[in-house]
Amino acid sequence: PSRGRASVAVAAGIVLAVATVGSGVVVKNAVAAAEDDEELECLDSVDNCDLPLDAVTLAGAHNAMSASPYPGWLFAEQTRTLRQQLNDGVRALLIDAHYGRRSSIVVPGARNRLVLTDVAAELAVPGSEVPDPLLRERAEELAATAPSSGAGARDVYLCHNFCELGAVRMADELVEVRRFLDENPGELVVIVVQNAVSAGDAQAAFEEAGLASRAAILEPGEPLPTVSELLYAGTPLLVFAERADPDAADWYMPMYEWFQETLYTWDSIDSFTCEPNRGDADNPFMLINHWVSRAPPDPGIARAANAEAVLLERFEECVADRGVRATIIAADFATSGDLVRTTRRLTEESAEALFAEAGEP
Repeated sequence: PSRGRASVAVAAGIVLAVATVGSGVVVKNAVAAAEDDEELECLDSVDNCDLPLDAVTLAGAHNAMSASPYPGWLFAEQTRTLRQQLNDGVRALLIDAHYGRRSSIVVPGARNRLVLTDVAAELAVPGSEVPDPLLRERAEELAATAPSSGAGARDVYLCHNFCELGAVRMADELVEVRRFLDENPGELVVIVVQNAVSAGDAQAAFEEAGLASRAAILEPGEPLPTVSELLYAGTPLLVFAERADPDAADWYMPMYEWFQETLYTWDSIDSFTCEPNRGDADNPFMLINHWVSRAPPDPGIARAANAEAVLLERFEECVADRGVRATIIAADFATSGDLVRTTRRLTEESAEALFAEAGEP
């Protein structure tokens, strides 16, 4: 690589996803190498441009949509909206997609109308999960306050288990992601969808937001692209779905065919390990689930977990145990503590190692 100048030679196996909005048609074209006529800062630094994706570490927000600024949200795990999280340096958004219907009842203490989870529609989706009984009880209490008739048309919302506990329309929030990418051409964003909805309905939200054409397609068995290759190709977005769907578009990629991860239920910071959970050990990307489960979520514990020393120790332990560096470290209250600063440091160190390997100063 050439330090101080983005490399734009694109490997033959990299393809560009061009989506025709509204039609669902995705056409693959070979990506032409862009002329390197000016320096491009990738993830805040020109030095990061030549890094392949598995050499980057991104700050991730667990349940990114579960944020207190959204009206009527209960048990929030973030203090900033999706757009605000991106502005603050979060680059991986872990979101939950659910079916909901907006009711006529106004949420107490807010001006928005209560969204009712369409449980029947979700159970019809193959691989649907049984929700937490305690959260279900509270959601049913709220749903009982809504009239039995008058609910709006079904739509896709971002909710945590139950839309009665808080909901924002998925396509509307994805518009904010697109605007962020439009305004920040050197940035890369990863979205992980815990999908209780069909692939087609989730994809429709991305298409409505104008993001489908910005989503990259990774090809199994081909070399991973560098950051600059994705940016010059106009595909600065990577979208992964937790639940694989054979009918999904190529850019709506199956999460655990690309990622391996740690366990995600911890009762204390001291209990963190790197024990494997979902995903094969030879998958190129690693997700470290880095939060302590509390009901309600505890920002003080999250701040302690997000301290630089704790994060670095966990990162190094997982590299040693699993033989792969973390692509995403996902946390509650992701903008609190040192998560963003630490992941940037890890990416910078990765770039320095790449230059050293290439014999560059």
